[in-house]
Amino acid sequence: METGRIREFDEAFGPLLKQRFHERVYDLAYEVSQVLRILRQFQAQDGAINGKSATKQFVYLATATSDLQNERDRIKRELIERGHVVLPDMPLPSVSSDVERAVQTCLEKCTIAIHLLGRHYGITPEDSSESVQALQVKLTAQRAENGRLQRLVWIPSGLGSIDPRQSNFIRQVQEDPKLHVHAEIIEGNINLLKQDLIRRLNPPEEKKGLPAKGVSTKGETPKVYLICEPRDEDATPPLEDYLFSQGLEVCFPAFDGTDADAERLHRENLLTCDAVIVYYGQALRAWVDIKLREILKAPGYGRRAPIRLQAVYIAPPDDRRKDRFRSHQAQVFQQAREFSPSAELGAFVKAVKEVTR
Repeated sequence: METGRIREFDEAFGPLLKQRFHERVYDLAYEVSQVLRILRQFQAQDGAINGKSATKQFVYLATATSDLQNERDRIKRELIERGHVVLPDMPLPSVSSDVERAVQTCLEKCTIAIHLLGRHYGITPEDSSESVQALQVKLTAQRAENGRLQRLVWIPSGLGSIDPRQSNFIRQVQEDPKLHVHAEIIEGNINLLKQDLIRRLNPPEEKKGLPAKGVSTKGETPKVYLICEPRDEDATPPLEDYLFSQGLEVCFPAFDGTDADAERLHRENLLTCDAVIVYYGQALRAWVDIKLREILKAPGYGRRAPIRLQAVYIAPPDDRRKDRFRSHQAQVFQQAREFSPSAELGAFVKAVKEVTR
């Protein structure tokens, strides 16, 4: 057991624990078979482990609270079966400074980190006011700032009754740019996390010489993705004309066709643009928040670098929620009655144009 404690399984405790017993036996048997296979390969002086040395990666799978332990076990099992190494491979210490050292040691080997955030806040180590799960999120974010660590953060939908501390922490993860550095925040079905993880661990071969998606090359016209609701389509031409006159290409969402076509174009625009402006006119505040979160998910769609230049353009009609709109993720531009380019908008355009210089 990861906790080092012995747990007794008995059929009298019901079918659920019987299933957990069989899962543990399977895990143990698989690990024993892996050890025997490696020993045979060493004896044969074959450096390839299980024929997968070319694709084997070290994955940091953060420890989870009890409500998500089963999901973590399944992900760990699938990763091991695919030939990857999962860390940490032993329980984390109980003192915060020791936790930090242990996590950092693991991250030195890893190319990707996974976090599962559920209803519970988790155990708080000694000398810390934050849970083990919160500490791991912050440590992987710090590592991502200084290296090329990819991060996946999964939050299940319909959490129901939730620890207030965990609710505040999840909100912080969603909104604080320092915590979602190089992170894909995935909400809902855990299969979305697994699909994204498999894609990252087994990337398709890239053609040499091609630029990474989402980064315009020198001499190309930088592109701005202007996201708006259909109701605001007729209100955006002045802003669109200004951006175009400044030498920028402007792309829009699909306002006709099927939902699948619209989603496909939306993702393609997020993959290829150099900046995004969310038009906040007749749309609801919740719609704006959703679009900002989708911008954060762009690396999960195949984009190599996060979209650094983001803005929310607040246009009429006036609304008290608009007056109080703030964002650490995106710049905020306010339009009065008629469109008139502000100095802040001009500086944003200048920054976009410098992408290709």
